[in-house]
Amino acid sequence: SLNTQAATVDQLNRQVQKLNQRLAAQDQRFRVNGFASFGFAISDEEMAYNGVGDEISFNRFSKAGVQMTFNMDPKNSVVMQLVSRGENNWATNAEWAYFKHEFGGGLSGKIGRIRLPAYQLSEFLDVGYATPYAQVPAETYDSLDPFANMEGVDLSYTMDVGDNIATFQFVYGRAKDDEFDLKDILGLSGVFQADTWSARLGYAGASVSIVEPSAKSVVENFYGSPTEDLDGTFLSIGATYDPGDLYFTTEFTQLEADGEIVDA
Repeated sequence: SLNTQAATVDQLNRQVQKLNQRLAAQDQRFRVNGFASFGFAISDEEMAYNGVGDEISFNRFSKAGVQMTFNMDPKNSVVMQLVSRGENNWATNAEWAYFKHEFGGGLSGKIGRIRLPAYQLSEFLDVGYATPYAQVPAETYDSLDPFANMEGVDLSYTMDVGDNIATFQFVYGRAKDDEFDLKDILGLSGVFQADTWSARLGYAGASVSIVEPSAKSVVENFYGSPTEDLDGTFLSIGATYDPGDLYFTTEFTQLEADGEIVDA
C-alpha cells in the first residue's frame, strides 16, 4: 500500500512539473503588456495652442494601450498594439499589427502596420514612462503626428562597433489620413549607441497627394498649384547624453514638400 501511494505521489509530482513547464513555455510564447498616461492641461490664453485652451482638458494628453506579442518560435512573432486616446473620444485604433522574422546575425524584418522611424523616440511615442518628457515637444513631434504609423516593410540590422552598437533601419510603405496620402515612403536611419551617449540620423522621402476636398480645391483654384504626387522629405538629427545623474537630449527636424504644403 505504501509503495502504491509513493508511486502515485511520484506520478502526480511529474505531472505537476510537466504542467508547470507547459505553462512557462506558453507564458514565453504569448505576452500581454499594458501602458497608460493620464493628465490634465490648461493655458492662460483663450486661443488654444497644441490643443490646450483656457478650459481644463482631461483628454488631450491621456491615453491607454495594450500590446500583445505571440512568439511562434524563436525567430517568428506577431505583435499587435491597440491604443485609445482621450483626444479621439477614447476610440481604439491598431497602432501596430505586424509579423516579425529574425534572420540571424543582427538582421530582422517586419511586415504589416509598423511605426515610421522618424524620430529618436518613435518606438515609444505612446509610452510616457519611456520618454524624458511629460509630453513630447509639439513643435517637433507633431510634424508627422498623423503618419506615426504606416503600412509597409521594415528591415533592421544591428552590429557591434568595438564596445558600441550601431543600428541601421530601412522602411518602405504608405501612410494616409483624411488630408494627405503619402505613397512610396522610403526611409533610412542610423543610430550609434555608446555607453553614455547616442547619436541618430534619419531621412525619409515620399510622394505626397492632397486628398481632403476643400484643401485640394483651394490649392488648385487659388494657388494654381498641383495637388498630386508632390515630393516630400523629412530629415531628423538627434543626440542624447545620459551618464546617470544628468540627462541631456536634443533633436532637429525639417519637413519640406513641394507646392503650397506648409514646410516645418
